[in-house]
Amino acid sequence: NAWPMFIGETQSRFYNRHDFFDMNNSGFSLINGDFYDGKFEKINWSVLIDAGHGTPQLLLSEENRIPEAVFLTHPHIDHTLGLDWVIQSYARTHDFKPYPVYATARCIEFVWKTYPHLKNLIEFHELIYGETVEIPEIPYLRVQAFPVFHGEGAVGASMLLFAINGKKVIFTGDIAVPLLKYSDYKILRNADFLITDSNNRFTHPLSNHWSIVEQTFRTDDEYRKKSEKRLWHWKNDKAFLVSPHVNFHLHPLNHQYLNDFINEETDLPVSVFDFSQIIKPQNILLVHYSGKEDMEYYGQAQFSDIELAQWANEYAAHKFDFQVRIFAPKVKELFRLD
Repeated sequence: NAWPMFIGETQSRFYNRHDFFDMNNSGFSLINGDFYDGKFEKINWSVLIDAGHGTPQLLLSEENRIPEAVFLTHPHIDHTLGLDWVIQSYARTHDFKPYPVYATARCIEFVWKTYPHLKNLIEFHELIYGETVEIPEIPYLRVQAFPVFHGEGAVGASMLLFAINGKKVIFTGDIAVPLLKYSDYKILRNADFLITDSNNRFTHPLSNHWSIVEQTFRTDDEYRKKSEKRLWHWKNDKAFLVSPHVNFHLHPLNHQYLNDFINEETDLPVSVFDFSQIIKPQNILLVHYSGKEDMEYYGQAQFSDIELAQWANEYAAHKFDFQVRIFAPKVKELFRLD
């Protein structure tokens, strides 16, 4: 989570304040190599998806190699703070050759403003909504970006679909609502893994994150009205939802994509399980969990990783019309794609 624990707190059901790696922010890897007995004996290539603080230390303590490229879902600090260390490591060992970073144009503009000293050290590859991009650093790997809404400040935020050798992995990044055209749901369908923001279990009207399920337990009028206003606003004001993606220099294909999205009659999923019912992934990894809003607004317990996975699997077994495995992964946990 962005703030696994606030300084001064002493206990969390999900995070251990004495474990440095539990305090890391968002960062994921796709790794290809020879895997044996729970470890990689040889790594052929790896890519990094987001690079929150703690990511470089984790890379150093594990495979201790620079990934072939970094992909960004959005430019918030908790997803980019480790970017400087990765890029500087590459620059200072490759005669200051620019390092490949894949992101949307609005996302990279925010990164350059946040870390202006990195601009000349980045080899920028633009991700255009809905367009398939081949990764020259890695044969057979493809990526597609699709816009999402994660608040007005999350400019250019996107979910990323990686495809290789018939396998598909989706990283939603942080998300409140996906901004997908109807045809895109078919592309995302039956992914091997959906790795998704799951900050809360239940609907929180002031959050910029979607919940695992769309459900409101509180019945007091003020909170109910806030929840209904939030969901109504997000589902019915598409111009507001696409506003973080628009600027004067927008690529024509991005403009066309967003225009098509606005004009389509689609019901927008506002929870992990709503989205999963549509795309039917084989596995779901619930990441970025906090549960603090569930405690504050619903009086519901913050779960441990084991409790969260058990609750989600039991809930899905009653609600889903397809089979899926749901995990709440620990830091450094590995999942095989083959």
